[in-house]
Amino acid sequence: MRFGCTASVIPSSTYLTPQVFQQKRRLEGRPRRVPTDVQYGRWVTPVPEIPDSLPLVLRPSRRGTIAAFAAGILFGVVGLVVAVSGGVLVAIFCFGLAGVGLFGGVMGVMPKRSELRLDDQGLEVVSPVKPWKAAWGEIERFEQDTIPSGRFGSAPVVRVVYRDGFGARHEATSLAGKALGVDEHLVVPGYGNLTNEQLCELLSRFRKRFGD
Repeated sequence: MRFGCTASVIPSSTYLTPQVFQQKRRLEGRPRRVPTDVQYGRWVTPVPEIPDSLPLVLRPSRRGTIAAFAAGILFGVVGLVVAVSGGVLVAIFCFGLAGVGLFGGVMGVMPKRSELRLDDQGLEVVSPVKPWKAAWGEIERFEQDTIPSGRFGSAPVVRVVYRDGFGARHEATSLAGKALGVDEHLVVPGYGNLTNEQLCELLSRFRKRFGD
């Protein structure tokens, strides 16, 4: 009589080596991708599509308006403290900055005082300081860029690169324009709560459709 043994065959798909098991756990424990409009637990405004009815009007960011009010109040309080202590010149300087901040905050909440308008003709930056506009046919492209802000900081902007022969038309020529820093080559992000990258993408879409 012959005695034999039966061996149960374990499918390779069910047998996991320690290395494969660890890799499987890593894959299963990897977080799922969230929609693009939710990042790091906060809501991110999606880039709007070009609507059928134009213009597309984008209002300033609420954060910028709140920051302007906060800066105005802060400098106002500092100015009062310095004025009481006898620093007249410093107090006047602080009151000036407070006035600028409060003025920017008020213009941000007033309708049609500060906004970005986009239509089939071009873009228009509505500003209480100096509004300006540019046609899509004048613009070569839009680029993401940064400009110095403060002593060591920088601020994101969207740079408008004009086609040959159009850039000089958008240079600040008046003394007031140069003093106030009005630059028709830059669009500050924040309109419509859009980031620098999103605003650049939106402007590029408009230019590609209506400028080419």
